[in-house]
Amino acid sequence: EILGILHRRWHFLVVGCLIGLTLPASYILFTTPLYTSTARILIDTKMNQNLHTQKIIEDTSFDTSLVDSQVKIISSESIVLAVIKSLNLTHDSEFVGSPDAIGRNLVLQVKKFISSVKQYLGLKEVSTDDADTFLERTAVETFLKRLDPKREDLTYVIDIAFTSEDPKNAARIANAVANA
Repeated sequence: EILGILHRRWHFLVVGCLIGLTLPASYILFTTPLYTSTARILIDTKMNQNLHTQKIIEDTSFDTSLVDSQVKIISSESIVLAVIKSLNLTHDSEFVGSPDAIGRNLVLQVKKFISSVKQYLGLKEVSTDDADTFLERTAVETFLKRLDPKREDLTYVIDIAFTSEDPKNAARIANAVANA
């Protein structure tokens, strides 16, 4: 009886299989591959301890807050902005979109309109936001989404992972963050 139903309704099976194969194949074809590169930083606390206290005997205490603080500092806006400016990422289409993007210009115009209305109503002081500032903000937001600094277990090693569409760009940016 089941074979009879399958024989009469074979076209439903074929259409279901085609849909099931077409959706993953189209996803694979149209998505941009992303590459992640990792740089490692070793925090040397022994040198700092010896310089500050002039101890001969090594102190083996483990300061976890030091490494956790460094992870937060790596993902801070001041470090990220320095890397963005040094690598000139405000003009990279991967971080701010294509130069002729209609959406970016539309968002910029809407922000200008809202700020002028706020200024007219006396809710906001005169702002110097311009296109360069908007590009920097957009690049910083995109950069922070792709940056993943984390501590490796309970060590003094910090892994800085960065994801990009270009593997060379990912490595260059991860190394630049580590240097910064």
